[in-house]
Amino acid sequence: MSISIKKYVDITSGVGGSAAVKERELILRLFTKDTKVPAGVVMEFTDLNDVATTFGTTSEEYKRAALYFGFVSKMITKAKKLSFAHYNDASAPASPAIVGGTALTTIATWKAITDGSVRIEVGPSDYLLDDLDFSSAAALADVAGTIQTKLQTILIGATVTYDGTGQKFNASFVGHDAPAAVSVIASGSGADIADNLGWTTAKGMVTSPGSNAMTALDYIIEADEISDNYGSFACCGAALDHDVVQSIAAWNNAQNVKYQYLVPVTKANYVAWYGTLMSYSGCALTIVNDGNTEFDEMIPGIILGSTDYNQRNASQNFMFQQVAGFTPKVDSNTEANDIDTNTRVNYYGRTKNAGQPIDLYQNGYLCGTSTSPLQMNVYANEQWFKSAAVAVLMTGLLSLPIIPATEEGRAIVISLLNGGDDAPIPRALFNGTIKAEKDLTVTQKAYVTQVTGDPLAWHQVQSIGWWLDAQVLQEAQTNGTIKYVIDYTLVYSKADAVNKITGRDILI
Repeated sequence: MSISIKKYVDITSGVGGSAAVKERELILRLFTKDTKVPAGVVMEFTDLNDVATTFGTTSEEYKRAALYFGFVSKMITKAKKLSFAHYNDASAPASPAIVGGTALTTIATWKAITDGSVRIEVGPSDYLLDDLDFSSAAALADVAGTIQTKLQTILIGATVTYDGTGQKFNASFVGHDAPAAVSVIASGSGADIADNLGWTTAKGMVTSPGSNAMTALDYIIEADEISDNYGSFACCGAALDHDVVQSIAAWNNAQNVKYQYLVPVTKANYVAWYGTLMSYSGCALTIVNDGNTEFDEMIPGIILGSTDYNQRNASQNFMFQQVAGFTPKVDSNTEANDIDTNTRVNYYGRTKNAGQPIDLYQNGYLCGTSTSPLQMNVYANEQWFKSAAVAVLMTGLLSLPIIPATEEGRAIVISLLNGGDDAPIPRALFNGTIKAEKDLTVTQKAYVTQVTGDPLAWHQVQSIGWWLDAQVLQEAQTNGTIKYVIDYTLVYSKADAVNKITGRDILI
């Protein structure tokens, strides 16, 4: 026996500075009305085959995903992930639901079950479905029908169906209040069939609380609150009405260079739509054919999703991109000049050289005002930089014991943004978001001087590409406290893209 050494020396061990905040992935999000993606959840796919399994290869969702995953950028990179979320523009709330995972599909095994049971909790409701006899089932749809019949004795509008394409059992609790959390628990009686149905987390079940959303915008906001891990978004299905699109564009504008909203327009309506949407930052208008059978509006999202900002010179011009699966919508000088002169509407167009047709996306412009990034690549780069800055600053707040409201704290924030190769500013120089040695105009020099208060700041922006400062501020709160804020200002030289080359051949 002895006295514990901790009486004299007591050392606590742990890993410091290990908290990490994930950066957003600038992937494409598609909103679909298909109930295979239930309301109140966001589903992410990393493989085209998984999209096929969920939606079927003849679905619009699969066709869009094939275009997205099939594109290889000039940097030989491609999109790694695609997300789906539910929406509806029919002013109807969505009921709580279950989308099943991998199910037992051997009908003979089902027929052997004569005392099946499954127990589902939906909000405060507890649905025990027992005494389920599948001995007379001739097909998996009959299995679903037996369960539905039992469920409807408790909740008359509820449905249970078998999806032959995805090979899943799905349930919709129509008539139950939404939103309401859904869970499947041990039945406690008979033969528990939850695993057979694929209604377990291990089998890949997805539960939906449903939604009270009444408009397409409501659904978009709801999905955004669930996950903001995306960089662009578009809607599947029939074209949305102009007023609906305008409301979504207004919301996207308020997010301040966070997402690109991909909007299809036709040759018949692009002038009118551009006239009402032109001031909304981040709104990408692209001409499609009348039936929108090729989904041209997705092209900016395809390019953005394929951009890997961890690569050197990753920033890419959205113009001059050739994307398989699209045919030209504009192939005459008259049409092209009308569009380019009067609007910032984009299109997949065709030019020719030496008799060779050359199809490409053009011109890579966005809607917005004079203070908005109007070139898609510049906008995309700032989307990435903002995400990187948020991640590193939040990591600092979580990892450090304190960022003091002093000169030391100011220095910490500056070092987080520029303190090493993995900080946002060095990464931005590496991937091409920030461009050094770009000549500034007289107006730009004056503007930099004015916003920084430093008459030499423009020299730094012009030579190394950026200027950074921070200050400690105090904000009085309505609850009587003082909030201390470190407010940084970064001025950087954006990566403008060349859209035309001219020259003179002088012969002497």
